[in-house]
Amino acid sequence: MAQSGRLRQSAVDVPERRLSKDGLTGCTPSSFPRHSPCKTQPPGDEMGVMDKSADDDLRCGLGSWHPPWLQRLLSKKTYMLAYGVTGMCYFTLSSYFTATVNTMEKQFKISSRTSGIISGAWDMGSLVSVLFIGYFGVKGNKMRIIGVGSLLVATSCFIRLLPHALYGPGSDVLELTYEHWTGDSLLNITNVSNLGLPVCGSPELSTDCTEATSTVSVPAIIMYVAQFIQGIGCSVYWTLGLTYLDDNITKDKAPLAHATTQCIRLLGPTLGFTFAAYTLSKFVDPTLTPRIDNTDPRWIGAWWLGWAPLGGVVVFLSWIMLLFPRQLPRTASRRAERLKQSIVIPPATSKNFFLAIRHLLSNRILVYNSFSAVFFIFGNVGYWIFMPKYMETMYQQTSSRASLISGAIGLTSAGLGLIASGVVMTRYKPRPRLVASWNVIVEVLDALCKFGWIFLDCGDRHLQGSWGENNTWNLTAQCNSHCECGPDVKFSPVCSLERDASFYSPCHAGCNSTMQFANGTRLFNNCSCIPSGIATDGPCTVDCATNFTIFLVSQCIISFLGASGKAGNILIQIRCVHEDDKPLAIAFSEFLVCALAFIPAPIVFGLVLDSACLVWGETCGSSGNCWLYDDQKLRYLLNLLGSGLMLVGVILDIGVCYYAKDLQMYDEEEANVKRNSVPFDDPAAVEFLRRNSPRT
Repeated sequence: MAQSGRLRQSAVDVPERRLSKDGLTGCTPSSFPRHSPCKTQPPGDEMGVMDKSADDDLRCGLGSWHPPWLQRLLSKKTYMLAYGVTGMCYFTLSSYFTATVNTMEKQFKISSRTSGIISGAWDMGSLVSVLFIGYFGVKGNKMRIIGVGSLLVATSCFIRLLPHALYGPGSDVLELTYEHWTGDSLLNITNVSNLGLPVCGSPELSTDCTEATSTVSVPAIIMYVAQFIQGIGCSVYWTLGLTYLDDNITKDKAPLAHATTQCIRLLGPTLGFTFAAYTLSKFVDPTLTPRIDNTDPRWIGAWWLGWAPLGGVVVFLSWIMLLFPRQLPRTASRRAERLKQSIVIPPATSKNFFLAIRHLLSNRILVYNSFSAVFFIFGNVGYWIFMPKYMETMYQQTSSRASLISGAIGLTSAGLGLIASGVVMTRYKPRPRLVASWNVIVEVLDALCKFGWIFLDCGDRHLQGSWGENNTWNLTAQCNSHCECGPDVKFSPVCSLERDASFYSPCHAGCNSTMQFANGTRLFNNCSCIPSGIATDGPCTVDCATNFTIFLVSQCIISFLGASGKAGNILIQIRCVHEDDKPLAIAFSEFLVCALAFIPAPIVFGLVLDSACLVWGETCGSSGNCWLYDDQKLRYLLNLLGSGLMLVGVILDIGVCYYAKDLQMYDEEEANVKRNSVPFDDPAAVEFLRRNSPRT
């Protein structure tokens, strides 16, 4: 639970700053309203923090504890490592949730629309907090705020354990275990008409609704609250954490530094998907013995197993972040330089907050780039959240294998793309317009690739049934009409012995008896809808290796290309504003993307998936999760919507490319601009510039 600050950054214009004839820094009317550079303030009283405790603000520790051995770790490299690992852990949480959400849908009978709302709760938490954190948080101790935010994230991990602790596996899942099954698996062959399976004429075709309750929605509410809390905690990291990093590195080294931390973070999706593949391969209740394996679509893996250890890791990282000082030496030197130039930042008030926001709205680069990010991310959210489900549905992959493949692709391709972009940006220092143009090219290729996925299918699944009234899939046919298979029949797919027809359940195949072998294999006999009269347990498999390979290769390529533009995109954003405005600029872009992309997109794509559903699971008249999808409809809707939205983002990125021509991205550029802005017939100004120009 993937994202603007997480995956995409925006840019804003640079306030034009010049030297006045009295040697002090002045501003043109285009400067940020938060700054009053023509005012002065007594040295040593900046922001009310320069007092006798200022020395503690530069030392590692917590409270009065500042051991000497800890100070040896105080460096920008240490922070880069801590910042990157913390982000990696956050990405691990997001990808673990994405990989397990489909399993939670099946266990708690949640629709894709509802799971989309749950996914959007993370961004709802960011939405209500990110702007205030970006503006007011810069006045406080950034690292303390980041540490507290990490503790909130850890709390959300432990909250996710509650659904399993309160409700357990559920009665439907327990029936899939030997401990809660009435059949005798010790016999070599058991030939009976009813072993608790939905065969034709069995009493299991009807459901007892006298004990039905409304608690099915409680797990969804719990997960929503957990996601919301996590969104608040993560918003601190994306705004203040990035600012703290950029404050302590030189501009010419920034591309490689940002690419390095991003590369560390991108280990997170691989860890999350790999960890999910492991937990989902375990049965939801490890103390029980399941009668099915993880290739069966009814399999429920131990989705809850990873949240406790992940929460413990986040608690540890939160204490690491709390140990960092208020500012590193480079930040302190920059603030001292600002005092020499008599630049004062007005206090953080509501009035100044809205003035700063109004100024951001008048910035062309910010508007174009932020809304481009909105459309780009909106078009990709469906893939980030529902990619494991897409692989399961379209290419018949197991949930654990789909999670593992998604993670491996994310690490290999995106990691290489980030490293390549960081090296190129650091060594060759491409111009801003060239950087923005590369983003346009990459997004065009990404949109075309997703459009091409429309034509990657696995052929006819041979699901028996026909379109009925109200555009619904009718599973009842003449051959099974006497079985009276109602809507409450549980999903138990079977395949004809000829491997040419799949049925929703043995009842829909017209089978009235079962043979159970000692090794767990089941055959269904006397099936009136099958010429041979015999069906095997599980759906019919389809050979889809070629198209699935093409899908994976194309995904690797676009992941690499997409990541190659990230370092430059971040640099455009944070170099286009005054250093004290970076948190607000990041928060503003994050706010727009959360409000217009991350929150509505999961709901929209959830509705898209639900609209492609053929057969819903029902219990006592209430719809649960979708068991079978219309492959062609799902393929067209998802990929057309995604690629179309991305093309709109491309048009807006062309505007970014046009207006980014004069942005200043590197230290030497800043020095040259200052030299060019000094009237050379003013010796005092020249001498001031000579003493105060940044050294490269």
